[in-house]
Amino acid sequence: ILNFNTILGYEELTANHADIFPNPVERGQMVKVSISSNRKNLKVQVINALGMVVMTTNMNGEEMEFAANFAPGFYTLKVVESDKQLYVEKLIVK
Repeated sequence: ILNFNTILGYEELTANHADIFPNPVERGQMVKVSISSNRKNLKVQVINALGMVVMTTNMNGEEMEFAANFAPGFYTLKVVESDKQLYVEKLIVK
């Protein structure tokens, strides 16, 4: 996420992240996603190595859970608000 500092006139990169537990996760196991924000109407997307969205679900609040019913592999988990990406993390399914 880029924040623009208009007073100093430069871009500042903010290290936003979501906590994913457990990670790596066993296939079918519940995954807990926590963020440090109380924003509402967020979406969580899980994207496979081919760039395909394999899951989209709503997130209202700071935590949510979902079952990792995906083939073993590496995934990208994104938390988005409208079309704005807020958090990006790697998810490993064993």
